[in-house]
Amino acid sequence: MTTYRLGWRFSLAAIAYWLVIGIAFSLLPHWRYRLLLLLMLSALIQIAGRLRTRCTSCRKSAFVTEIFGRRDTFVGWATSRVRWTPEQLCSRCGADLTIQASR
Repeated sequence: MTTYRLGWRFSLAAIAYWLVIGIAFSLLPHWRYRLLLLLMLSALIQIAGRLRTRCTSCRKSAFVTEIFGRRDTFVGWATSRVRWTPEQLCSRCGADLTIQASR
């Protein structure tokens, strides 16, 4: 499985989970505190996706777009974007994530 496809699986799972919990949140007002706890599961799915789907060349997450340099500098950190969907091309090294096999 490619890195891009694996990233999309995590994205679709998290987005579908957010939609189901959002609908349940509006239809079941007396369960709101329980549903807020369930929303944390969606955040965990996204975190797992960001940690699992990495470029095999430079080990950067496919969910982070680096605009002006690496994230370890202040300018790189301030201009990096976290995405809901994975990148097709790595913004650090330029590797094609649609053909790159994930580990």
